[in-house]
Amino acid sequence: MRLELGLCLEGVGECWAAEWCPRGGRGARKSESTGRGKGKGKGRADGDGDAMELDGAEEDDNDASRTTGGDKVGLVAAVFADGSAAILVVPDPTTVRAALGVDDDETAYVKAEPLVRLRVPETGICSVAWGGHEVLAAGCLNGYIAVWRVGGVLRSGQPPDRPPRPTHYFAAHAALVRQLVFVSTPPPHLAARAAHDLDAAPTGIVSVGYDGSAVLSDLREPGGGASVLTHERSALYTVAYSAHTGMAYTLDADDRVKALGLKPSMQGNEGRVTIHRGAIWSIAASPHHATVLSASLDGSAMLSSGVRALRKRRLRGHYLTRMYRLEVEYRTALDPYNPYSVKGGTAPLERSTAAWPAEQAVTAAAWHPAIACAPLCATGTAIGLGRVDWAEGGQTPAAAA
Repeated sequence: MRLELGLCLEGVGECWAAEWCPRGGRGARKSESTGRGKGKGKGRADGDGDAMELDGAEEDDNDASRTTGGDKVGLVAAVFADGSAAILVVPDPTTVRAALGVDDDETAYVKAEPLVRLRVPETGICSVAWGGHEVLAAGCLNGYIAVWRVGGVLRSGQPPDRPPRPTHYFAAHAALVRQLVFVSTPPPHLAARAAHDLDAAPTGIVSVGYDGSAVLSDLREPGGGASVLTHERSALYTVAYSAHTGMAYTLDADDRVKALGLKPSMQGNEGRVTIHRGAIWSIAASPHHATVLSASLDGSAMLSSGVRALRKRRLRGHYLTRMYRLEVEYRTALDPYNPYSVKGGTAPLERSTAAWPAEQAVTAAAWHPAIACAPLCATGTAIGLGRVDWAEGGQTPAAAA
């Protein structure tokens, strides 16, 4: 793997977080325009056309004049160091290389213009989450959550004249909102309470912050209707939601992944899923299966069953599959925990410690969103190493770095 495309923005600082929009990708028709280039490796990402166009399903086949401004990989919401968030249109790297004349073994750098820029007065944005493809929520430094309806802007393909104002802005935490995720279930239909509005955006948000609380908010309430699901004596760094179990997954002070019930009959119920030897930095849940992927400061990435938290009668202990453990022997530069790099009987046992080197941490974890690639997962480390695993077929999943 290598870096294919770099989006360059001016005057916003470093990027803290990025979230892909669930919809918005390659257009059905290729644009006749080839883009504007200012030299090798430099260009500009155009946002003309419908940024939400995915596969041409909503297009009229007789409308030949409609263009998409070039093939697009998708939409990305990014958080920057200046406290702002922006939605960017990511062009297709193949199209960019052909337009700019960049070689296949080089990275194409594009000067990106944000489709929309979001700001909150007197505070900064530190995390974002998509609710469907038309709602974007942001966690702020002051513990508030802001929500924008960006569907109209994305469909127009043109930046608005003024920064859009949030439709919701309410207090959820007493400290920084570290991460938030939408509860991806359709809300009840307003006309028939027994039915669900499948076309509406989700209204539930689960957020975690540095105050140690996991909070469930409801956008149907005027003030957010925030209710505390759990509270720990340490900061909470990550949260994930699984549609298969209907539960949210976060961490506790004992470095364990635990599940939180979100249904009214299950609120307050907690179930431990797996345990790490160091602080947990990232938890990911797939929309296509109930397996939970967790990454920790001790250099390990583990797979565990999220359904186990629903069982009332379960055996003691934690059942998990360790995909890998990042540990480098500085003298020999070998990985002693990799069974393929050492002889039998020479791999060291697990060492129980509370101190881990910073470069050993696994800082990010994610599942592939496509159902055809549901077992595909990716993890990122503090040393800049990315790893992709096919988590299927036994205890030793295939990996590519």
